[in-house]
Amino acid sequence: MLAQQSLRRAAISALWCHARALATTIAGPCSYEVVVKKSRFVASAAPVSSAEEALAWVRRESDESARHNCFAYMLSDGYSRSNNDGEPGGTAGPPIAAAIAGAGVVDVAVLVRRYRLDGGAKLGTGGLVRAYGGAAQGVLEAAARTPLVRLVPLTVEFEATDTGAVYREAGGFEAGPVSPGDGARTRATFRVPAEQAEEVARSIEGATHGRATARWAGFDGGGEDCGGGGGGGGGPTPMAAVAAAAAAPAAALEQAAPPELGRVDGLRELVDGLPREAQAAALRWCDAHEAGAVSLVVLAELDQALVDSLPEEAAQAVGERLSVLRRQLLGPTS
Repeated sequence: MLAQQSLRRAAISALWCHARALATTIAGPCSYEVVVKKSRFVASAAPVSSAEEALAWVRRESDESARHNCFAYMLSDGYSRSNNDGEPGGTAGPPIAAAIAGAGVVDVAVLVRRYRLDGGAKLGTGGLVRAYGGAAQGVLEAAARTPLVRLVPLTVEFEATDTGAVYREAGGFEAGPVSPGDGARTRATFRVPAEQAEEVARSIEGATHGRATARWAGFDGGGEDCGGGGGGGGGPTPMAAVAAAAAAPAAALEQAAPPELGRVDGLRELVDGLPREAQAAALRWCDAHEAGAVSLVVLAELDQALVDSLPEEAAQAVGERLSVLRRQLLGPTS
């Protein structure tokens, strides 16, 4: 069963690799406004790369003086979300999402703020749908387009003496968290274009004479690589790790070294005290879904899927801990 799930995930990932290669996003933030029956609709759009980034942008751009702050976002992995912010169901968030889909862009968030002017009339259900959808369509039509560049996390482990060489080769890319690696080594993460991941990894290993190791998320060699180029060189990948784990008996997992839970922010706290097999299963799931933080799993509403992937004896404990985290992140009414 696990092996079949791994193959299914691999096939889905391959399809998304193809879709991403054809996708476009918007080049930068853009705004547009329109007045409909003395209601002012101010739309903003921005490129985003994750649900966490989209929600953070919505929080920054929302205006407390507006009667409603309605939004939608659509990501290149197929995930989307919309919110009506008090407008009648289906009249605000879904039309914004439909405008994004109709524009043929991904990794985009759109926020439409509504202000009622003096003497403004009620728009009715149809009027709201047209107003919110039209404002979203207007801002997306005004935005410049650019081909989508898929970024992947490149994780580098290196000795302290090689810090300068590593950052010289990878310092031009967005740097992520730094954490302890194996032994006295340091682990750093960079977000690099998928098609450049193998080249950057090889340049780092060459500059450090092989002392540093660089790995990135993607397929392990082969023609279906969603990253940059030909075979090999990438080391173990999330999907390869899932497939290997699926073929391993439970006893082997118990005897294996403790899983590297620190690679996913918040995962160690989530599964602390659970059997090693359950910890390894949770880590495999996060790797397969490229989830770098447990908080993102909650914000992207994937927490139930994570629970469903765990052994039965661990699912309840993890589910209760995720419920606590959800209340902390989203408030008691979510």
